[in-house]
Amino acid sequence: PSGCAGPVAAAGITERRPCQCGTGRRPCDPWQQSLQLAGELADAAIPALVLDTEQAYVKLGRARQLAEAMRAEYLPCEQLSSEQLTITIQARLG
Repeated sequence: PSGCAGPVAAAGITERRPCQCGTGRRPCDPWQQSLQLAGELADAAIPALVLDTEQAYVKLGRARQLAEAMRAEYLPCEQLSSEQLTITIQARLG
């Protein structure tokens, strides 16, 4: 894919890639690039689970947006008990 690469997360590891924005005339938007890559994962029918660990007073809701772009299952922080997480992962591995 072309454009600027933002944070890429896989298996709980986040990696920063260098910014490569085509013409270099406009600033990179890592969030938009992340949504674009999430869409590519969805188009490839790669199953995914997004765990929302955001606990700020004012929540941005980006994990939900990412899950929607990936067509992935979404689990908010309030549902992230070890039991629920184990059940969800076991069901996906099935």
